Amino acid sequence: MNAWLLLVRARGRERWRAPTDALIGVIADLAGAFVGLAMVLAVFTRVDTFAGLDRRAMIACWGVGEVARGLAGLVSRPVSAVPSRYVLDGGLDRLLLRPTSVLGQVIAEGVNPVASLPALWGASVALAACPHVGPGEVARLVIGGALGALLMAGVALAVASSGFWIPQRGGAVSVVWQATSFAAWPPDALAGPLRWLLVTALPFTFAGYAPGCWLLGLPTPAWMAAWPVVSLACGAAGALAWRAGLRRYGSAGS
Repeated sequence: MNAWLLLVRARGRERWRAPTDALIGVIADLAGAFVGLAMVLAVFTRVDTFAGLDRRAMIACWGVGEVARGLAGLVSRPVSAVPSRYVLDGGLDRLLLRPTSVLGQVIAEGVNPVASLPALWGASVALAACPHVGPGEVARLVIGGALGALLMAGVALAVASSGFWIPQRGGAVSVVWQATSFAAWPPDALAGPLRWLLVTALPFTFAGYAPGCWLLGLPTPAWMAAWPVVSLACGAAGALAWRAGLRRYGSAGS
């Protein structure tokens, strides 16, 4: 743990040697979060409800989804470099020589804690959308955001781990990550193929819409109640895919 923290600090100092670039990145992340909320609000300029949700409920779902995205980004951004930098370019060889978690090192080398600031914005918005804010609502937000982050991070890690089998330099994780923007949208409001994608193959609906409705105590389809199980399953799938990929990398003698 001490070695991992030292690595995080070292990378953080390197990143802030160019404060302008770091500040631009923070502004871009926050701007993206504001645009996302603006899109949600724009829907209700002409209608009072959208796929069964009123404006308050939709904002809450968006806020929870943004918490999940912000926290999961601490993992998704670093692991997006796995297929190219660490597999094709052999960067894992260096990490395997150190007596600490390889995944932990990958995250430490690419993590940018400041990029998780939109999660705070999302949490503020979600709580503001609650009719009453108390310990129960805060606890639900924390649990929903954490499980949503686990789901998104697990999917990102599984996609990144595909680089152990499929040589690639493209941004597979970045492409998949774009789908997290729809996490808050009700499944009934999405077109058939997109709805199928966000409920099954990339189940991000369980990271925004489902915990957002749970936060407000709103009814959802019976199958939506499985969102905590889906989140845990995605996290486990990502971890298993990573371990399998590492074994393949080592057995190949890379």
